[in-house]
Amino acid sequence: MRTSRRLMYFLIFSFVAASSAANAQTLPNWAGVQLKLWNYANPFFPAEWNEAKLGAYNWKAANAEIVSGTLNLSVTERASGEVQGNTFAAKGRWEVEVTLPKMAPGLVAAPLWLMSKDANADEIDFEFVGTKGLTITAWTKVNGAKKAVYSMGSDAPLIKGDLSGKSYKLGIEYDPGNSITWYVNGKQVARITPVDTGGLFFPSLPLKPYFDLWVADGLDPLWAGQWTPMASGSKLTMKVTGYKFTPL
Repeated sequence: MRTSRRLMYFLIFSFVAASSAANAQTLPNWAGVQLKLWNYANPFFPAEWNEAKLGAYNWKAANAEIVSGTLNLSVTERASGEVQGNTFAAKGRWEVEVTLPKMAPGLVAAPLWLMSKDANADEIDFEFVGTKGLTITAWTKVNGAKKAVYSMGSDAPLIKGDLSGKSYKLGIEYDPGNSITWYVNGKQVARITPVDTGGLFFPSLPLKPYFDLWVADGLDPLWAGQWTPMASGSKLTMKVTGYKFTPL
């Protein structure tokens, strides 16, 4: 009996240790990566322009920086932060590791989302929406207009509630025209195929990655909540500590 128990405890310990070792694995950090404004030949660049959805909190390159191998994206009074990749891929798996800032109504943390060259066509999202939780969405062009063909939105999020300060490993696996799979902390949380979108409309174009922290001051507050202006000199920062793309 003692031998059996010892064997059982050993097997449990070995499984836990192996799981912990697997969970301890991290993605490559941003050390050595440069963000070059307006340089579309560089692998990554920060955004610096105005966009209606932001209201007055427009993209500023100063709100995106790499410090000690971590990509820091910040919201300050009247500014949001975004970094775009420059490489489109037809098929692959994108992954990030992120630590969220203090979330607030109207604040949107999108540490990983993908979009086609045609901004009015294909898009796949992870978005932490205000204090409502983590949402996932897939978009494509339907009868000439961009439309969400699958969504776990802010009214029924994938993970519900105020997720301030929490850390996640997120992944999107994309097989154009065939399947999209979302992962959270290494676990598959959703997978869709054209059957799930009616069989006619499904993302199929090459995509590139985006990393955002922004204020939805120009959108209906029913989606992300009503933003309250920040005190002068204050800052909210999302830390993207790891990123990896794997071609499939």
